[in-house]
Amino acid sequence: MVDPNIRPFALPPRGGGSGWGHAYRARLDRIIAQSTIVKASDADLAWLFPGFSIQKAAHALLDRGPRLVVVTLGADGAFGVTTDTEVEVPAPVVDVVDTIGAGDAFGAALLAWLHDRGALRRDLVMSTDDLRLALGFSCLVASLTCTRAGAEPPRRSELPLFRS
Repeated sequence: MVDPNIRPFALPPRGGGSGWGHAYRARLDRIIAQSTIVKASDADLAWLFPGFSIQKAAHALLDRGPRLVVVTLGADGAFGVTTDTEVEVPAPVVDVVDTIGAGDAFGAALLAWLHDRGALRRDLVMSTDDLRLALGFSCLVASLTCTRAGAEPPRRSELPLFRS
């Protein structure tokens, strides 16, 4: 899984002719093409594909080789797409204390969900229902992370799905 985690302030301006800016984009494109999963934020997609809708940008990433593209939408939830399905899920409503670490918590939750089901594989295939469940779980973990100061995701024992 790759998370582009674009930080525009650390990159050269678009169209500025900077050699390293073009090299950065080319390297990112190679990494995406070799990844099974791309987890990006809506802001990442806005930088990568200016003027594209979230759905169109996610499909553009999917066309580069990954099996799953997931887009975090902040308080609005997440969107996921495979070659066979698309799903959008809402995020749980919480009292936000701090958003630091929410994206990383989302990604970790997605990987944990896939791992626990033996689905974390290069030839990843997900049904619509599985994608909806995985995104819902990941949104829950990210939302709970936002209820705490600092990047402090919940432990498995705090999540209803993992209680014995």
